[in-house]
Amino acid sequence: MHAEEHMAAQHSLMATYAQAQAKINEALQKGDAAVVKAETRKLLATIPELKKVTPHKNLKGQKAIGRIAAAFEADLKITAAKAAKRDLAGAGKSFEKAEGKCSACHAKFRD
Repeated sequence: MHAEEHMAAQHSLMATYAQAQAKINEALQKGDAAVVKAETRKLLATIPELKKVTPHKNLKGQKAIGRIAAAFEADLKITAAKAAKRDLAGAGKSFEKAEGKCSACHAKFRD
């Protein structure tokens, strides 16, 4: 894959995350555990791709992306498990932690 195609794929991945994040937050507010679980599982399916992204800046920190992605994955797994048990308060707390990983990664690696 050429650099331009690779970057376009990354940007598409981030758009997917933004859409899922909005759906999850809305579902948490509405008390819809099924949507939280479904959207979280969609995000979990993208983790292997996320671990391979190329940062916009701090190129030497590529290994850190893998660690942040692994922590993001762990938070999402907890979110899905809590949603499956209809524990929306717990799902909300774990998803908030997952969102924090997004912010931390963007602050470190994005322009």
